[in-house]
Amino acid sequence: MSNPGWWRDPQGGPFLRWWDGRAWTEHTSPLPPAEGGAASPSQAPYAAPQAQPLWDGQHASPAATSPAAAPERRGRGWLLALILGGVALVAVIVLVVAVVVPLFSRPDAASAPAPTEGAESSPSATPTPATVYALSERPGYADMESFVTGTYEKYLAAREDGSIRDLVPDTDDADDYINAFLLLLSDERGALRWAPSGTNPDELDAIIQATRDRVAEYERRFLAGEDLGVSVRVVRSDGSVFESDGAAPRADAAELARDYTASPGPDGTYVDSAEELASYFGMSLTFDYASMYESCGHSDVPLETIIATYCSATPELVYVNPDYSDYDAYVSSPAFVNSIRHEIAHDQIAEVCGTVAPPVAGAQLEAVTNSYAVLFLGADRAEFDARANGEYAAYRTTAETDRVAQLIHDDTVCQ
Repeated sequence: MSNPGWWRDPQGGPFLRWWDGRAWTEHTSPLPPAEGGAASPSQAPYAAPQAQPLWDGQHASPAATSPAAAPERRGRGWLLALILGGVALVAVIVLVVAVVVPLFSRPDAASAPAPTEGAESSPSATPTPATVYALSERPGYADMESFVTGTYEKYLAAREDGSIRDLVPDTDDADDYINAFLLLLSDERGALRWAPSGTNPDELDAIIQATRDRVAEYERRFLAGEDLGVSVRVVRSDGSVFESDGAAPRADAAELARDYTASPGPDGTYVDSAEELASYFGMSLTFDYASMYESCGHSDVPLETIIATYCSATPELVYVNPDYSDYDAYVSSPAFVNSIRHEIAHDQIAEVCGTVAPPVAGAQLEAVTNSYAVLFLGADRAEFDARANGEYAAYRTTAETDRVAQLIHDDTVCQ
């Protein structure tokens, strides 16, 4: 076979065609100008591949001998490629890079010795394929898989033996919450069967960590009784549908209040306990007592005798009065939490009757409210009655106030 070079088109075309040492290529170039008595381009004799190149010298400049230079001589061909769109342009650029760069990468392409006659041209280099990594073969995968599978199996076994019910409030929607939690764990476990592969090991390692973190967060929320943060919808084989918004079951607030044991906080007061108790009912404490006047107006009761107030116009708040005469000592005793139970009782009665002062309570309103707090919210009757002296006598509970409180709670009797 001959060396690579430009030769007269073997098919008779009025141009030169590139022979790559093994076969004719699609690259063409105009014939050189005729010199002296040489034939014109249309009459130039066909030069067989075994003959010397048509142009003088075995090598011209790279721009003249390389097939990549051909588009420059075609004039409007470049313009056409640009007009027709990006795809054609990209194709040309790739061709130029593939052919021209190897030639210009040599120290002196023009002065390099000619290849030996009959030598085969070396094939172009094949790009090295990118390394593909399997997720299941990454260093942290086995530990992550064990954690995900172990977490799912642990809580599945707890559901089967019934012990999982000890971890959630005993409510009607507890089972839905448990099922949603287990379905999320099952989904994470099932996804491991289709572990992906990729060429970026860092991205795969990030997937492993994200999966582990996700399962750990589901478990943390479940054990804390928090919303799972994910909705679940499953169509069963019989066509029925299970749906859950992942909301945690809410224990009955009154039941929580009855069982609640207050304890002093880091500052020695019972303010944190009172805040927690109020939160069961969607309420919070505010110590800006004067802000109550904007919604509820003033009362004739001396300010130094009031420890806390409930206003039905702002049912989400309990107003605590820092100007109470014995404030510091009071908030440092369990009696403070007992007083917050009294204010919550006002809220509960208002929910039932639409007013904090239902007619059925009559003149015994404060005593009935204390009875309600004792019977249904876990308040300490002895502490209430010990303070129900003198100006606070209207707060003393009796069998009658207990009966009225029972009517309101059990039978919604308000008149």
